[in-house]
Amino acid sequence: MRFQEVTHVCYSGPQNISATKARLDSALLEAVDYGLMVLGETVRKTIYECLGNRFELERGEIPERLRDFHKALEHLFGAKAYLIERLIARNLYHRFDLYFAPQAGWTLIEYVERARSILENHTPGFDNDARELRKQ
Repeated sequence: MRFQEVTHVCYSGPQNISATKARLDSALLEAVDYGLMVLGETVRKTIYECLGNRFELERGEIPERLRDFHKALEHLFGAKAYLIERLIARNLYHRFDLYFAPQAGWTLIEYVERARSILENHTPGFDNDARELRKQ
């Protein structure tokens, strides 16, 4: 199987970018919920409480404060935070039918930036063209 990168890009205007940002932010929050739920409902709630109390970061602020969220996960989980971040990123990509391939050294920040770039630059009306890579 080969993977081919989608090469055509079309600027879709500021309104579509704004709508894409809102969809991505919402999907990111759902992906974070999913990623933290792997640890169990009680642990997920405790992590959200810790984010609020210790890091002054509420769940709804995560998309705008992604770097702070990443640092909080590193503080809470140490070197293994990347496992949770990859789980979150994989779920986020799945929500938009994007091909996910783990990248060495990437954090959730890079995965989200890459997804945002792909989604903001796809041709309007052709959701399948938003895929970064297609199996052929």
